[in-house]
Order: sequence, then structure tokens, then C-alpha cells
Amino acid sequence: MWITTKTLLNSAALTSCLAAPTLAETITVTEASEAAIDSALAAAAASESATKVVLGFEGDVAIAETLAYDGQSALALIGNGQTVTTANNISLLAATQGADLHVVGLNLVGPGGFSVENRGDIDGPAGKGIFLDIRDDQTDTVSLVAEDVTVSGVAGYGVHVSDCTLADDCGGGQTGDGDGSAAGISVTLRNVTIEDVGNGTFDGDGLRVDERGPGGVNAMITGTTVSK
Repeated sequence: MWITTKTLLNSAALTSCLAAPTLAETITVTEASEAAIDSALAAAAASESATKVVLGFEGDVAIAETLAYDGQSALALIGNGQTVTTANNISLLAATQGADLHVVGLNLVGPGGFSVENRGDIDGPAGKGIFLDIRDDQTDTVSLVAEDVTVSGVAGYGVHVSDCTLADDCGGGQTGDGDGSAAGISVTLRNVTIEDVGNGTFDGDGLRVDERGPGGVNAMITGTTVSK
């Protein structure tokens, strides 16, 4: 199953709104740098506890590689309006091990200017704004919550949740191929803007949810605009 949205969505509630995960610890990032954020994400993954990473600095951050969280416990990444930019065809933020992900108050901006002929100088999948990859052995419900977030200028999907054995390639012209886990998916978007995305790949969606297993998909989307 996949969900694609490219239009203005107002209060489409299929399930009750997800609350932020109960968080056991907080890590505050005080330096506006890729290395500092990477270090905080690594510490959160190593703690094996649900964690809130707070971007406590002022100013924006340019990154050269994906901000990747490889922990399995819930993560909340809390900004206060900062912009994370990249000049490369990469995904800006990825949870690679199926953790519940809550993103607040961030602008995720790729280089833009993409087309099918211009996918940037990096081989492989087109970069995304937010990517949540569900593990093949997961159960229960995996949640993505984004609030006051902007995603723009990426070659691939603006937001992609993948419960699919094809992982990052799921949906990329695969015509429904791939299996999935037993987990369900819950997506909540509040005051999110997704624009100028998906122009560097075939069938590039603003929001894509791939559910290739027996789990269902619930979504609550309010105050959100998704456009090319």
C-alpha cells in the first residue's frame, strides 16, 4: 500500500492524534555544526533509551552527509526554526532502524534545481527530506510525527516512510515489489510545508508511505501543504 499527497490537506484524521513519545533523557546541542548534531544522534542511539535531542543553538547548519539516527528507541529532534541545508543529493534526516520519530521546528532544504535529467553528482537513490525505514522484524505501530517543519529542494520524496524489504528503493519505480514487516504505520503532520521535491526521480511524491506487510496505515494531516 502506498499513500501519495500533492495537494493542500486540511484535517484529514483517520486516527487519534499521536502524542510525543515519553522521553527518558534530553541531549542539548549547543554548537551549530553537522558534527555536533551527528554526535548527539550517535549518543542517543547508544543510550538505547527514548531521547529528545534539542537544537539549542542559534543559526543554520550546512551538512554534507545525511543526519542519520540508527537507534531503535524513540527519537524527538526539536529545533526552534533553524534551517538544515545541503548542497548534495542526499537525504537530510533518516531514521534507519525503525525508531518512532518526532521532528519539530526545522526547515530541511536540499539544493533544488532537480529534474529527471539532473539528479546531482551522487549515484544511488534520490535524496529525501525525512526518511523513516522500518525494520523487517518490527511489530506494533511505528510513528512519524512532524510539526512546524518545512521540506524543500530535494530530488526524491519529501517525506518517506518505508515498511518494505527494498528499503530506500521502495516505491522508486518498483511497481509494488517488496515485502514488509508485521508493523503498522502512523503518520501525523501538523503545519508542515513540503514543496519543490520529487523532481529528480521517477514518481517522486511529496509524502509517501509504503506498507508492504500486513500492518495498516493511519494518518492525521492538518495545516499542511504538499506541492511540486
